[in-house]
Amino acid sequence: MAPKRILVVEDEDDILELLTFSLTRHAHAVTGATSGEEAMGILGRETFDLILLDIMLPGKNGFEILHFLKNETPAPDTPVIFLSALSNTSSVTKGLADGAVDYVTKPFNVSELLARVRLHLELKTVREELRLAVATKEKFFRIIAHDLRGPTAATHGYAKLLARDYDSYAPGKRQECLTNMVAASGKVVELLEDLLSWTQVHTGDLAPCPEKFPIYAEVTKAVGLLAPQAEAKSIRLSLPGIDPACAVYADRGMVRAMLRNLMDNAIKFTPAGGSVQVTARTDAGMASIAVADTGVGISPADMDKLFRIDCHHSTPGTAQESGTGLGLILCREFADKNNGRLSVCSTPGQGSKFTFTLPLAAALATLAETPSANAPPGRNESTMNTPAKA
Repeated sequence: MAPKRILVVEDEDDILELLTFSLTRHAHAVTGATSGEEAMGILGRETFDLILLDIMLPGKNGFEILHFLKNETPAPDTPVIFLSALSNTSSVTKGLADGAVDYVTKPFNVSELLARVRLHLELKTVREELRLAVATKEKFFRIIAHDLRGPTAATHGYAKLLARDYDSYAPGKRQECLTNMVAASGKVVELLEDLLSWTQVHTGDLAPCPEKFPIYAEVTKAVGLLAPQAEAKSIRLSLPGIDPACAVYADRGMVRAMLRNLMDNAIKFTPAGGSVQVTARTDAGMASIAVADTGVGISPADMDKLFRIDCHHSTPGTAQESGTGLGLILCREFADKNNGRLSVCSTPGQGSKFTFTLPLAAALATLAETPSANAPPGRNESTMNTPAKA
């Protein structure tokens, strides 16, 4: 974990030295300032995780620095602990009313002050995580609303045409409208399935149910399901060298979803006449299943966006196929839930290769039969989570 950055604004050298020493011992990165003007200059160009702020300072006082922080800096929510010899009620009330998170009077106990610093750093982390979670969910629902609008409007439009002009349409025209309605409604179903899966993952309702099964059987099912889509673009699907006896221990439904999403994605971004290849190999107790294509590839700038819900990265396929942008995110989360991982390598213009790992059933069986060398008799496991002393 990166050290927390703390600004200490204190004009008494011995107190500044004591605070700097104590905070540094606890792995914090400390910057000191001895006047209001110096503190404002630092805050104008740097951000911190927490500020310890004296009130009575040369030049600008602590209240003025707090006002400057709240109104003229890029990090107005930085927690501020006032540290002052002013112990009267009006000073304490003013400090807290102006936005400080705590008020410590001098002389102070160093251990108590460090405990308060730790508390407010932890609270800041929690607030940031909550803000990120809220922002992520808002972004997610904007993506859903955006992606639902197109196919829903198309389905509604074709239905209106048929309802209004059914008798005047030739049979071929009617069939065209119905075919387009099926395609558009299929996209709605796909999106809602992804939405349901993502919601279940993040509410804890979708726990994996692992079982032993051959990976080859699931790959062949996925190939059969997606073969018409590949044939429509003259894309060759192949699965060379997969051992039919290779069995993994994972949630079968999640593995099916990963295979379907990765293969669908590969077909979507591979031009007509290209190829998609699914392979599997074993190494160190894990099976590595790879889906490689000869498609358009992914630029380095877009690689990091693939698995982020806060970055809507959904581009049309080579035949203008649409997507929800959620498939790859679900693949990574499903891989994590099954004690594996998902990775990608890609070269723009040459293709991409997505690989996910799963535990081998045979390796888990061997592990279960072998006593752990890391757990000698009599060990009290409860001591593993005992926090280090502050």
